[in-house]
Amino acid sequence: MCQLGDRSGVEAVAKAFFAGNYDTGRRLEPDGAAAGANASDEAFRMLILYGAPQHHRRLLAFLRLSDDPLRKRDNLCESLLGLSSIDNGPGLPVGYPREQFPLRLAIACLDYTEEVGTIVSAPGSTVHSQMGPRQGSTQQGSITASGVAGVYTQRGCDYAAQTIQNLTSRDFGHSISDSISQRDKAIEAIKKWWTEWRTAPQLR
Repeated sequence: MCQLGDRSGVEAVAKAFFAGNYDTGRRLEPDGAAAGANASDEAFRMLILYGAPQHHRRLLAFLRLSDDPLRKRDNLCESLLGLSSIDNGPGLPVGYPREQFPLRLAIACLDYTEEVGTIVSAPGSTVHSQMGPRQGSTQQGSITASGVAGVYTQRGCDYAAQTIQNLTSRDFGHSISDSISQRDKAIEAIKKWWTEWRTAPQLR
């Protein structure tokens, strides 16, 4: 991922990423790495954190895909969540200004209601996860939990809500273990907050 303040590689990555080169196994610029799941994940994270507005618009276009065999919509939601907390991914790079994070990407994902994955919650217990290599649109892995644990199916909007709560340090009442109706109420609360925050007089 590019260093803070150095965005020289973003345009080259964006060109290859949106051309689909990260899905083909061709050699890529600027570092010549082979395309693959890890490279695609890194590209998602780079474009989220350092991409220009036009790159963000193209990322959001994935949410409008009617046919998405490569799970671009899911990967966008997963990448946002992974950047928001080290419990779910790499977290933000050291020194990255949290206020610079493009929350509007996560806000847009609040309307994506397809199931994208599962989260294991084991309060007071120990959870160990091990991910295997991705093969096509699937990735194998194992989760071992000691004590009482719960596995909760998560939608793209749930990942987005968790992302927003993590990055704003606000509790909108969204919990991964709640019922869908309870989660939906929290998501509506986030949307209301976002609308009010954007239209506040001091922000005009």
